[in-house]
Amino acid sequence: MSHVTRYVPAVSAGQPVTVKVDALPELTLKGEVESIGALFEERSGDVTYPVKIRLLEADPRLRWGMTVAVPFEK
Repeated sequence: MSHVTRYVPAVSAGQPVTVKVDALPELTLKGEVESIGALFEERSGDVTYPVKIRLLEADPRLRWGMTVAVPFEK
C-alpha cells in the first residue's frame, strides 16, 4: 500500500483546501474538493486518486500545467 492511499479516507467532497502555486510563492488561493476519483492511478510506483479542486478565487497569472501544493484541511 502506498503512503498516498492512506489519506484518501480523510478527503471528502466540499472539504476546504488552500492552493499554493510553486511558480507564484506569494499566491495562496482558497478552494474546495469537488470530487474524488473512484479509480486509482499508478504514478512512479505510487497509487494515487485524482482529486478535482474548485477554486473559490482566481488569479490571471495562473496557467494550465502549473505545479501546486494542496494541503487538505479538516
